[in-house]
Amino acid sequence: EEAAVVNLRDGGALCTDCIDTARDVRENLPIHKDTIELIEKLSSCDWKSDEPMKIKGSALIEAEHILTGYLFYLFGKPMKSLEFLQQIAGK
Repeated sequence: EEAAVVNLRDGGALCTDCIDTARDVRENLPIHKDTIELIEKLSSCDWKSDEPMKIKGSALIEAEHILTGYLFYLFGKPMKSLEFLQQIAGK
């Protein structure tokens, strides 16, 4: 499995060969093949379909981590609504 990262500033996935090591490494979050496939499925799925989608738990957790990291990057602070949702979910 090829290693990759999501660059928060540029908003995209990069392979490890394409990462600019001079940039702040905190802007790069690891992303694995299963998570990339999940994001691709979500971006092209038929939301009206009743067909179940198989999702690996690790990919879902990683996608959530990337999304919350991106929101923190955009706003410069954690979102209170996300903290509230995590409390409800028991995380």
